[in-house]
Amino acid sequence: MKMNKIKMNKINNEIIDELENGHLTKEERKLKIKVRNRNSYKKFEKILKWLQKKRTPKEILWKIHNIIDEMGGYKYRQTSDWASESLVLLMEDIKNEK
Repeated sequence: MKMNKIKMNKINNEIIDELENGHLTKEERKLKIKVRNRNSYKKFEKILKWLQKKRTPKEILWKIHNIIDEMGGYKYRQTSDWASESLVLLMEDIKNEK
């Protein structure tokens, strides 16, 4: 039964792909598949799913900081630590304004 379910999902995906992309050339379809398999696409998809739930500004800012850090955007651990420190202080400042 499990095998039939897997085959049905594959068939359904193929039908959906044909309906959505039937007008595309074979090369265009291959390119879409290639792009969807990229890490960047998967990261954006993961972030989108995360953002679809209600989030506080604090959660969003920490998520942005963590994404930058994971991608090496701060370049150095010390710079990342300073950014974390800045974010903590910002959160305190916002809390104190209320």
